[in-house]
Amino acid sequence: MLMLNTIRRLKIVVITLVFVVGPLLIDSQIALADDEVSSRSVEISNSVASAVSSYLVSFILHNTTTPLATIEIQFCSNSPLIVDPCTLPAGMDTTSAVLNSQIGNNGFVLDNSSNDVLVLNRSASDPNNQTNYYQFLGITNPSFNGQYYARVRTFATADTTGPDIEYGGFAMSINPSLTINTIVPPYISFCLGVTIPNLSCSVINGDSLDLGDFQTYNSNSGSYQFLVASNSPTGYSVSVYGTTLTSGNYTIPALASPSPPQYGVSQFGINLVANTQPNVGANTAGGTGQPTANYGLTNQFTFNSGDVIAADSQIGIYTRFTNSVMVNISKSQPAGVYSTTLTYIAVANF
Repeated sequence: MLMLNTIRRLKIVVITLVFVVGPLLIDSQIALADDEVSSRSVEISNSVASAVSSYLVSFILHNTTTPLATIEIQFCSNSPLIVDPCTLPAGMDTTSAVLNSQIGNNGFVLDNSSNDVLVLNRSASDPNNQTNYYQFLGITNPSFNGQYYARVRTFATADTTGPDIEYGGFAMSINPSLTINTIVPPYISFCLGVTIPNLSCSVINGDSLDLGDFQTYNSNSGSYQFLVASNSPTGYSVSVYGTTLTSGNYTIPALASPSPPQYGVSQFGINLVANTQPNVGANTAGGTGQPTANYGLTNQFTFNSGDVIAADSQIGIYTRFTNSVMVNISKSQPAGVYSTTLTYIAVANF
């Protein structure tokens, strides 16, 4: 009698390339009250007077019970304290700002119609306490050298009326222009695990995937995740290498082109999107990276060693990909313990 209930275990091995360079990071040093945001910082891509820069604002919210509809970010030359009047730094211009990316509490749309304040709006919903990252492009720095400030406030209303929920202040500086010859090292950051919950390589759970006992009347499936980011102006690519599931001389054939699951037919494949047949996987989160064409089709799976499965064409913060695995077997599939080792290689396009 053919016994199939011993067929299990897909193991994953990771190759991780991590080379990280940090831009200018200025952390605030203001003591926290219960209604203040924490872990706040601003990264400025160019700290020269009148330069057009990107601003990466980050902070953590603590009130997760009051619905969040609006985040207000205001720039002042005189004080980071919300109780003080705010004077717009001379020469600073935010009217051309673009919200390039958002992580944490997201779903916001930017209103930058007022030159001294950036307003992020969304439909009111309960916030989480993940680290928030909001990257703005196209902000013109103040025209003077020296310190200036930013203030952040959150509101439950769409028009910043009513009391704020939480607030915080930031200190920044415009530096005199110097002639400096240096090299910014290129980097690509990549990590992989069964789950990566917070869009950060600091917390990774699991390094192997168990697909259980295979049956002929349904698909076995599972998923794992990887994060990737690079400072390459032309982005990156992620390739997968390995074999299909094998047990000794026996194999479960890999799908050479995108195909739907078929019960009772031996097949192995992966994709990087949310699926309903089987119910497995998730779409990308975070940055601007996307699955490649053959690996971005819902309910369609394929696997070819050496394929590029994910890519980005620009500089980007972390994108989280969820890699789904789908397996079916036929009644004639020989019994055994089937496994494979998949290797992922992330390459920056420098």
